[in-house]
Amino acid sequence: MNTHFMAGMLASIGDGVIAVDTAEKIIFMNEAAERITEWSRTKAMGQPFGAVFSLYSAKNREPLLSPTTQVLQMHTAMGLQNESVIIMKDGTAKYLSASCTPIKQTGEKIDGVVMVFRDITRYKMLEKKIESEEDNLRMIFNSAPVGMYTVDETEKIVEVNDAALKMFGGDRIKVVGKSFGNAFGCECSLENEKGCGHGTSCQYCEFRRATSLAFEGLPASGIECNKTIINEGKKVVFWFRASAAPIIVDGTIRVVVALVDITDQKEKEISIIKTRDFYLRIFESFPTIIWRNNISSETESINENWYILTGQATEHALGHGWLDRLHPDDKKKYIDSNLGLQDKAVLEESEIRVLDRNGQYRWLYRVCKMYYNMHGIPEGYIGMGIDITDRKIAEEGLNRYKVLSEQAQDIITFIDMDGRIIEANEASVKAYGYSREELLKLTIFDLCEKDKEAFMKCQMAIADRKGVFFEAVHKRKNGEFFPVEINSQGTVIGERKVLLNIIRDISERKLVEEELKGAKDKAEAANKTKSEFLANMSHEIRTPINGITGMIDLTLMTELASDQKENLTVAKSCAHQLLGIVNDILDFSKMEAGKLSLEVVSFKFRDLIAEIVKAYSYRAGSKGLELNYTLSADVPDIVSGDQNRLRQILNNLLDNAIKFTENGEVSLSIKRTGGNAETFDLTFAVRDTGIGIASGEMNKLFKTFSQVDGSITRKYGGTGLGLVISKQLVEMMGGKMWVESVKDQGSAFYFTITLKAGTIDDRPKLKFVKPLIPLNLLLVEDDAINRVVTGRMVRKMGYQIDAAENGVEALMLWRKKHYNIILMDIQMPEMDGIETTKHIREEEAHTGKHTPIIALTAHALLGDKERFLAAGMDEYIAKPMRFEELINKIELFSPQNKCMNPADIIRSLQINENGDVVLACEADAVNAESSALMEIVKLLEQCSGDEKGLGLMEESAHKIKKIATQIGLDELKSMAFKAELAARRGNLRETLAHLENIRQLCEFRKR
Repeated sequence: MNTHFMAGMLASIGDGVIAVDTAEKIIFMNEAAERITEWSRTKAMGQPFGAVFSLYSAKNREPLLSPTTQVLQMHTAMGLQNESVIIMKDGTAKYLSASCTPIKQTGEKIDGVVMVFRDITRYKMLEKKIESEEDNLRMIFNSAPVGMYTVDETEKIVEVNDAALKMFGGDRIKVVGKSFGNAFGCECSLENEKGCGHGTSCQYCEFRRATSLAFEGLPASGIECNKTIINEGKKVVFWFRASAAPIIVDGTIRVVVALVDITDQKEKEISIIKTRDFYLRIFESFPTIIWRNNISSETESINENWYILTGQATEHALGHGWLDRLHPDDKKKYIDSNLGLQDKAVLEESEIRVLDRNGQYRWLYRVCKMYYNMHGIPEGYIGMGIDITDRKIAEEGLNRYKVLSEQAQDIITFIDMDGRIIEANEASVKAYGYSREELLKLTIFDLCEKDKEAFMKCQMAIADRKGVFFEAVHKRKNGEFFPVEINSQGTVIGERKVLLNIIRDISERKLVEEELKGAKDKAEAANKTKSEFLANMSHEIRTPINGITGMIDLTLMTELASDQKENLTVAKSCAHQLLGIVNDILDFSKMEAGKLSLEVVSFKFRDLIAEIVKAYSYRAGSKGLELNYTLSADVPDIVSGDQNRLRQILNNLLDNAIKFTENGEVSLSIKRTGGNAETFDLTFAVRDTGIGIASGEMNKLFKTFSQVDGSITRKYGGTGLGLVISKQLVEMMGGKMWVESVKDQGSAFYFTITLKAGTIDDRPKLKFVKPLIPLNLLLVEDDAINRVVTGRMVRKMGYQIDAAENGVEALMLWRKKHYNIILMDIQMPEMDGIETTKHIREEEAHTGKHTPIIALTAHALLGDKERFLAAGMDEYIAKPMRFEELINKIELFSPQNKCMNPADIIRSLQINENGDVVLACEADAVNAESSALMEIVKLLEQCSGDEKGLGLMEESAHKIKKIATQIGLDELKSMAFKAELAARRGNLRETLAHLENIRQLCEFRKR
């Protein structure tokens, strides 16, 4: 590492750095050091260290010994003393921390000292502030006028203030470290020799319960209790109001307990409580209610007429108990009138409402007067109540009819504050369908929706205060609901609070609003901007995925350890899963935009179904599931339709069925349910014995980005798009999809489609795999990663390749050099792929030449391929591209395809075991895999099923892994690696399971 680099690195770090030679002259100083010392580097260079960096003690401003001097003397690294500062030019001090180290380049000789330091002034100020705050809090704690102490998790006292010590007469030294009872002499603590917490009454101790709750994070306050404290042989009963709360001290949970001495207050309360005789029993036979209150307005006696009217027992009416029967609006008025009588001996009259034994309020005329004892001192009140309900009803009835207007078209009602309807106009009778007598027996809550009672009570309270205007839904007698608009206002009729409600039926208006809302929803549904966004995003995602998969493929072609290859194989699988999600989103965006179309071709229906089921047989077998399928005999063999979309639908349903099934079976059945000689109506059913779906969750299926439960995504994965896409594909094919399911028993997904009769040319087709010859290629790609990936791919095959970042560079290279093929990206800066192709084709029109151009692009929407071919390109590959696809496309335009001798082709043809005509190299590859699978089966047959054979199992698994690598079966190689690892660990059960999976895969490959 050179000197300039080291100097640059030291100059860029955030800490200050100063280096001195053995004479303590400054030889280096970085920018951070300039900022901290306020010395410029040019002035400081060559200066004595002490002149630039003078250290002082922050406590007394005494100078400190230079750290560089100490290092040169001690020959060892050291830091600064605590509270070290440097004094700035303006007199302010900066706190520093530093590390001084000797510089040794060769041997033990010291060439100088380097000091790395930083400004810690802000941290020091915060530290001092915290210390000051802690001192203040401690002073508040010690000087508080209430008793306070803190306890640790063992409920031992850690700190106690002076007020607590004064309250109990304790000594701080003797108190700290003890429980409350042991520290202050609680009588309960003396019941057991183990002390506090072990007495017979300690389990009921409010202090201990509050402290325990506080340690659990539940503070307690306002706890009133008494304790008997024994101090110097004397018993003293204390009443306390206590609180306990958790606090954090130095990272440890403690509880602070505060005690307020309320002994005097409690003794006064007890002394006030006494009984009195019934002085007014002579009035028991009066036909009115008579009571006597004491000077504190507490009822001491009441005659039997109270019970006859209200049904409340007289003993329950004593004290303030009779107020429970008083109307809430009248309570304050009653209390105020009694308080007034304490000051003057006047007759107090009022009207109050009392709840009778039938649940109805009765009006009482109340008259009270103060009475005195023989010494002329007031002792309480004598009261009498007379029932005046009939008179009040007559008065209120007259007032109500004066207010109501029977000519009003709107509904008008009067209700009391309990919601009872006390009057209603004729419009109410017509609107609700009740007679007037029936309405007056109802409450306003009887006319509302059942779950709206709390809402209505809230609106009544607002109406009473300031009036309210709101909408609600009311119910007619026949059960019909209708929307209403309510204007409610509080008023007083005959000293009684009521609510006047003007109610309007707004059914017609609501219908208009619903129509407008429907029109708005339809307009919003027409907006498919999000689909265009998804399509654009798929382009941006495919480009980096192309780089990922390409780099993985390239790395897999190199020499790698087996575990490295397995890791890369897993990574590639994950990339393809991500691509699957992108494709799902792209399909969804196409559907939303109405651009997804079906590709109708003829295909072998039974072969397709068999192929799809076989693809899942291994996965189902690995989970111990039975996978089968059935086709009706009348299901045709050759049909016409979109086989890729049908495959997509069945893949999604089978994948879900296996994913959500742990035990049992998964089945596919196909029946012909209609049609004619030219069309076939088919019904598909995918059944499983998996987790099933609850009936209440069915409505979440077939909804975009939705799954039955959020935990499903976390456990099983998935985007929630698969079923949505499948259902829409089925509907595009003229069918429908539905589901039947029982929770914890399984599900059955059904769909119907109509296919047409088809024809297939069964004549043998030749498959050619020709040896590659060197080609000269031009890659036009703006993404640096994709340039590297694609370049390495083609070089692996022996091709020559040049690269351009955009269309402008590509044209310059193309004009200077001949290229066999151009690999062209589409979306590039300066000049895109389409424009570049246009220029090339225009210039070639004058020369008669034609350079094949293959589009390499992340544009994968419907119609993109046709658009690029129409622009003059010859072929199209969508990103992320597969290595085999790229080579095959390149070889389509290889010169050997144009000049290969037909006789050479015929001589290199062979017939493989399936009857296909192939080139010799392809036949050899097929034969190689067949031979390898037979060898693997032989290795498996040698393995025994007991623990003694684990060594042979490990050796066989290792050989199988090598064979799988040679023939390129990554899945088989991964299984062999897992079997080898399980055998090495001595896990017989897991080893046998992996070997069985290998056997099943071999059988599948052989078929």
